[in-house]
Amino acid sequence: MRAIALAAQNGAELLVTDNEEHNPMYQINLQLGFTYAWSWVGYEKLLAQTTIEEYTR
Repeated sequence: MRAIALAAQNGAELLVTDNEEHNPMYQINLQLGFTYAWSWVGYEKLLAQTTIEEYTR
């Protein structure tokens, strides 16, 4: 909460954070006055089975 106050005192106009909605921090952020702004979805497609050794070469 001190970080929020400090940011406001120094002219910050916007603070952004993110949490998955089932994370307990999500409720804390709502209680601190953060509001839901948007969401994003990511997709991936596995093209080949790869071991970690192959991936890190």
